[in-house]
Amino acid sequence: MPHPGSTVTGILWTLTPEDENTMDRYEGVPVYYTRHFLDVVQDNTVRTALVYLAEETRTGSPRPGYQTKIVEKAREQGFDPAYVKELEQWL
Repeated sequence: MPHPGSTVTGILWTLTPEDENTMDRYEGVPVYYTRHFLDVVQDNTVRTALVYLAEETRTGSPRPGYQTKIVEKAREQGFDPAYVKELEQWL
């Protein structure tokens, strides 16, 4: 959900048009998610990122096993421990 002044921690990937089409199908565009392009800051450089925003605004639950992978990758990438702890709340 958009929240002015908030920060999102994540990883930026370089995608081909074929990758984007695959992601669109996986994310259920346009029924479940919509595509948006946002400026993000990485290493003091502004980049444009493709993000998917949910059409449903109610809080849901991740698919079984999904959040475990997210937490593992967050640890591997050395994300802030407080952020990892926040991610663990969804397990």
